[in-house]
Amino acid sequence: MRRRTAEERREIVEEFRGSGMTQEAFARRRRISVGTLRSWIYRDEEAEEERQDRFVEISGPVVAAGPEVVLRVGDQVALELSELPAPEYLVELAKALAC
Repeated sequence: MRRRTAEERREIVEEFRGSGMTQEAFARRRRISVGTLRSWIYRDEEAEEERQDRFVEISGPVVAAGPEVVLRVGDQVALELSELPAPEYLVELAKALAC
């Protein structure tokens, strides 16, 4: 029998979870061993835990930590702007400071 892809295994595990059947009955119906089904379930649960561990939801007000834009010219000049100006303004400013 051919090896199933990770996606096929995930689909079978999801089908099992929605079936309401015991692992034994489901495995028999799908013609796979109970041990195979259990290992797929275990791997799927581990993968889900790993996915959940990667991201942490953060909510609350957004607080600006500093200026929105810092334009530096060489080592001596730094212009800090609290709001992002129009791109045209930044282009003209950069041209003027480059002279």
